[in-house]
Order: sequence, then structure tokens, then C-alpha cells
Amino acid sequence: MGIDCHEDRVGRARSLVAAHEQALAGEDPDSDVRQVVAASWRRAQEAGVDPERHHAPVTHASDEAAERWREHPLGRFGPLIRRTLGDFSHDAQRIVVVADADGCILWSAGSKGVLAAASAIEFEPGHSWDEATVGTNGVGTALAVGHPVQIFSAEHFRRRVHPWVCSGAPVRDPETHDILGVIDVSCGIRAAHPDSLSLAMTTASLVEASLRSDLAERRERARSQFFEHLQHRPSSRTALVDRRGRILAAHPRSWVFGPLVRAPGDGWVSPGGDDVLEGRPLGDGMWIVEASGAAVPRPRVRVEALGRTRAQVSINGATVELSPRRSEIVALLCMTPEGLGAGDIAEEVYGSDERRVTVRAEMSRLRRQMAGVLATQPYRLLADVSADFLDLAARVRGHGDLTADLAPGPLLPEATSPRLVALREELLAGHRGGAPLAGVS
Repeated sequence: MGIDCHEDRVGRARSLVAAHEQALAGEDPDSDVRQVVAASWRRAQEAGVDPERHHAPVTHASDEAAERWREHPLGRFGPLIRRTLGDFSHDAQRIVVVADADGCILWSAGSKGVLAAASAIEFEPGHSWDEATVGTNGVGTALAVGHPVQIFSAEHFRRRVHPWVCSGAPVRDPETHDILGVIDVSCGIRAAHPDSLSLAMTTASLVEASLRSDLAERRERARSQFFEHLQHRPSSRTALVDRRGRILAAHPRSWVFGPLVRAPGDGWVSPGGDDVLEGRPLGDGMWIVEASGAAVPRPRVRVEALGRTRAQVSINGATVELSPRRSEIVALLCMTPEGLGAGDIAEEVYGSDERRVTVRAEMSRLRRQMAGVLATQPYRLLADVSADFLDLAARVRGHGDLTADLAPGPLLPEATSPRLVALREELLAGHRGGAPLAGVS
């Protein structure tokens, strides 16, 4: 929802300042504060964002941000975005930015005066405007909630951004439905108009329409290659899958069910299965897979979370480090092989099953970090999972000899999930009769 063009913007900004002060003082904000804003303020407070100190961290140097923009899936739509919003941004004293799915701004355009003002608050390429880092804003909040938002004046969490109005619209990948980035139109409050949000949404829709058309063309090319392949091997069991392992065509029909999961090398396996399908990439993210009768181990996932606020995850030997929140989620999935729903995770991690939108946004980002091993409905790990804290729990519960067992520290010491807190306390108690956890007296 955008601002009302007939509203007294200055008066509205003043009333929002009072509501903002109430929220920072721990009181319930004025009832006029929109629910999407009040929820964002709570998330910013939970993340420890300082409303007084404004700093949008540099995640990429300007030249690196430019290079990432050229390589980004939205980078080729720069001319379309300029045609749609370029004249509007110059004539109406607005700035247009495009950020990636992590909230890092990759590209901006606008009049010199607005670009200079935006630079003063670090609203420029290379800087991160993720909600957990900067608080409520048009880029980060659109990413957090997964739909277009307009953030007016003191609806921004940080005071230094109160003179601004930011309208952000996410752009989704038609194949994966993951958010690729956000198109944002921003300006000062006196120049604010609901059209800013409408134009950002229209531009995002145009980009998504082009992406859908491109995907349809790629899939049609892949199907042509698939059926040409079948002419030479009519008796083979063969399937066409996309980059996510979803089956687009199969011969014989329904001989295999997906989504398939990548195995080491070019292999694919059915979830929970051992029979490997030999894969051959077709390009454009499409694969032809065939039954071979061979077997392959499931992907191996190792989680290290003792003595860490950020879990380290190894997937078939490749290592990634997760954010504290995603670390909690993965630890919970390690403890629950059968999987968890979005509401279950929201209740554990955020204390309310109403935070499902936030969970889905986190899971979308987590899937990019743990490609091929994170399933949905329910969320679960499709892999042979091991974890340092599960190993330690097995020894504690088995009353094994812990006198020589020096663990590197408590389990995710900043995690607040009740199940993780309970396990952390259990592991601490289990060491009281043996070697202490490192850093714990």
C-alpha cells in the first residue's frame, strides 16, 4: 500500500516520529502504524539494529558491485529499467536502485542532486540494505516480507533515513520462485507519491514477464533436444530435469519421481534413494538423466556449531558459513530428520508461528547456500547428516567417558530457540563431571 496523495505528508511524518519513539521505548506504537511496519520494527529491534547510528555496510567495492551487476540475472534488464523509470526519476527528483537478494545495491540512476543525497546515507552501489542490518526500508523490508512495500518517512527504523520515502518491489525467478532482487524508487517526503510504488511494481512485473518468456524458450529448446535424444535411445529410461531437479519430461512416463537431488559428479538421485541417474547437462540449467543401475551415497552434510555463533556447514566437502539465524534453523533440522513446517520453525526461532513469511524468506536464502540438500513441505535435509553437537549429545546421553573430551564451546551460544537452549544446557550439564567446554568455567 502506498501513501495517500491527498494526505498532509509533513503532518503524517510528524505523527510517525511519535509512534517511532513509542516503539523504541518498548511501548505499543500508535494504531495508525501499518502492521507491516510495526512487524518490521520488531524484527529490527530483535536483530539489534541501532536507530541512532546509521551505517549501511559495504559488502562489495564499487567496481565489484558493477561487475556483479553485469553478471546478475537482472543486469541485462538495465535498459528496460532505464526506459521505464529513467525519465521519471530524473524529472521527479527520484533515485532508482536495484539490489540483489541479499539487499546489496548493485545499480542506481537518478538526477545528480538525488544521487548525492542518497550517497550521504550510503544508499548506493556496494552497500547492504538488508533489513537485519539497516532496519526497516524499501529494499530490505520488501525482501523480508516477499512483496512490494512503500516505507514513508519515520516508518524507516533509523532516524537518519526519516526524510526519505522508499518504494521497493521484489523480482522473482519464474523457475525457482526465489527472489532475485528488488527494484526500488526513492525520494524525499515532499516529492513522495503513490505512483512511485506503482511504477516499481510495474517495472518488476515487466522484468518477470521477460524472465518467464525466456524460461519458456529455454524449456522448449531443452524438450527438442530431449526428444531428439530419445530417437537414438528409444528403450532407455530417460528424463529431462531443470536445475532444481524438477522433472519436465520422462520416458517412460512416470518411471521416476522428483524432485531429484544432485549427487557427486554429474549424477542425480531420487530423494532418499540410492540409484544414481547419469546426468548430461544441456545448458540453460537443463539436464538429461538416465538410469544406470549404479548406486551412489546420498549427499553428506556436516554441521559444526559448538562454540560458534555462525554454524559451519560442509556439503560433500564444500564449506559455507551461515548467519546466526540460519544456523539455528539448520541445527533444528539436524535434530528433526522428519522435517519441520514453516510454522514450527517460526515458533522455535521467532517465538510466534505468525512469522512464517520471515521463515520462508530465510529458507529461500538458505536454499541458495545449501543447494540440492534442502527440501520443502516440510523443510528437511535430504542428506546423510552429522553434527558435532549431535555427536557430543550421543556421548553425554550414553554416559561415555568425557574426561578427555574437550568440546570447543557451547552450542550456538546466542541461539534462543527453546529446543536448542535445552540441548545446550544438557550438553553443559553433561560436562560438569568431565572435561569442561572450552570457554566455560
